[in-house]
Amino acid sequence: YWQQEAGKLRQQIDIVQNANRHLMGDALTSLSVKELKQLEIRLERGLSRVRSKKNEMLVEEIEIMQRR
Repeated sequence: YWQQEAGKLRQQIDIVQNANRHLMGDALTSLSVKELKQLEIRLERGLSRVRSKKNEMLVEEIEIMQRR
């Protein structure tokens, strides 16, 4: 039973590591055009969230500085 569970965990680790490599721009040759497009969409959404959070934090920081 434990060997089977360990095997499943190894598979999950491999999947997560590959996904991380793809997000970092590595190991892309194995992806199809459709998969690359999906990756591009995910990256654009993530970048949008990062920029939004950054702007939110900058606005908060400006408001704090203006109160001083």
